[in-house]
Amino acid sequence: MVNTNVFRIQDDQAYASWIEEFDEIRDDQIKSIKCRVESLSSTLRIAVVPLAASASSGELIQFKRMLESQIYPHWHICFQDNIDLDDASLVPCTAGSLAALISQAALTADFVLPLPLDAILPPQALAHFVLTLSEIPDADIIYADEDVLRGKIRSQPSFKTDWDPLLILGSNFVGIPALYRAQAIQRAQPEELCEKACATDNLLHALTLRVSSTSSSERILHIPSILAHRSKLPEWSGDQARHIVSSHLASLGLGTIEVRPAPLDSKWNRVSFPLPTPAPSVSIIVPTRDRADLISACVTGILNRTDYPSFELIIVDNGTKAPDALAIIESFKCDNRVRVLRDDRPFNYSRLNNYAVTTARSDILVLLNNDVEILHDDWLTELVSLASYPGIGVAGTKLLYPDLRIQHAGVTFGPDSTIQHQMRLASRNDPGPGGALALIRSVSAVTGACLAIRREIYIKVGGLNEERLRVAYNDIDLCRKVARLGLSIVWTPFVELVHHESISRGQASTPEKAGRDSAESIAFWSMNRDLYEFPDPFHNPQIHFQNDCVDFARPPRPHRFRHLRNQERYVAFLY
Repeated sequence: MVNTNVFRIQDDQAYASWIEEFDEIRDDQIKSIKCRVESLSSTLRIAVVPLAASASSGELIQFKRMLESQIYPHWHICFQDNIDLDDASLVPCTAGSLAALISQAALTADFVLPLPLDAILPPQALAHFVLTLSEIPDADIIYADEDVLRGKIRSQPSFKTDWDPLLILGSNFVGIPALYRAQAIQRAQPEELCEKACATDNLLHALTLRVSSTSSSERILHIPSILAHRSKLPEWSGDQARHIVSSHLASLGLGTIEVRPAPLDSKWNRVSFPLPTPAPSVSIIVPTRDRADLISACVTGILNRTDYPSFELIIVDNGTKAPDALAIIESFKCDNRVRVLRDDRPFNYSRLNNYAVTTARSDILVLLNNDVEILHDDWLTELVSLASYPGIGVAGTKLLYPDLRIQHAGVTFGPDSTIQHQMRLASRNDPGPGGALALIRSVSAVTGACLAIRREIYIKVGGLNEERLRVAYNDIDLCRKVARLGLSIVWTPFVELVHHESISRGQASTPEKAGRDSAESIAFWSMNRDLYEFPDPFHNPQIHFQNDCVDFARPPRPHRFRHLRNQERYVAFLY
């Protein structure tokens, strides 16, 4: 059952109100889009493929009538050649499977749009695809958002993120509508990855995986606008999804990657990346001061509930004076996995971690707060498997409040220079919209309460900023520096820790602390001005991650493709 207090974007009444205000296309908007389409210098042919093994003539005619409302006129339908229909817009193809039908459709057009028979496109859908291509002509895949339409009632909006090569392994988050370049389909040969009996949405998943593997992330675009409605549940098989993803990974020569059902919902995939051989050494860095209760629980959990074969624990004692805390820290020195560093200078979280890194002996660094409790023995194995995987720069975890509601599931950048934790206060076992809380996915940043990073990357970006970000925003800034190297920041739900947030240093509740927090916020944004220019790719501009809920953005934020760095902003939706 969806908690609509947290996920207001799943509240049907709130969605109906938002549609009425922001998502109903007006006559003047249709006229404007039509003028823009007519002014294009070239014509792109789109082959629309109804995904049905045995569609009747009546179903095809109904499907065609749906498309006749499109503002963009240069489309035709490719269908299985088992029906005699005399219509120039209907192109029969002889194919042994739907995957082969898609491949044949690619021979008849510039782009292919596969759709389930129940799909309904609003009039502006194809026009938006073509207008996007006029701005970024080398795109191989363009996809948009979708929802459910039953009768006249729209519900269950799927507000997607920009391209995420990790999330696509867990689920087909791209869904419909997705437009594929015909040449990219021909290169990909999707029929090799999907069996003839493949369910419709599994076929789309296979197609996206194959085409994306022969393309690049810069050529995969997301239009943040609802451009398709579905009247039926997706045809999806979890077993087929795991077979497709396993076969896809094997075809890329990526070694042994285990694909199994996701714990929170078996229709999705949990992908477990292998550790390098030999397993990399790990340095876990825990700054602390006083608070015997916190450091005792944290370190005891690390030492007794970690099954990873090779790690050291570096406790950075920042001027502890409390006798009980000093005694506990001293007792930990008896374990040969533990080293204690002493630094009596004023609290500077960045400097404490940087100091520890200069003494670290390991390949992987884990920054860990002293107010974190370990819940599962395999936490470090999962974290290191991600942090050591090629292309991944930083790995973060699922952090829970003591009442087991979610405290951290990734960090997002919103409007007005806000930094928010995604889906905060959702329940521990809530899979989230589209599996956002159940699957490994890319984010723009993660919190330093628990993150893993390769030592070489940490040093390359200069570590944490101890001059301008002494207490706050240093972890977020670290993630942004790593992202600028072209590496992914990832969040995993498969490492769960309890985080007593900011207990050890306190919230910014005094005027002095509030002033410091404000100064460091200004410093962060001055060093990350690109976040003003381009939207967070993992924060759909139609939603707003607030402190206590995920709500509709009112109004949706302007969208700009990152490819258009030096060009005018192109608003890819209607508002």
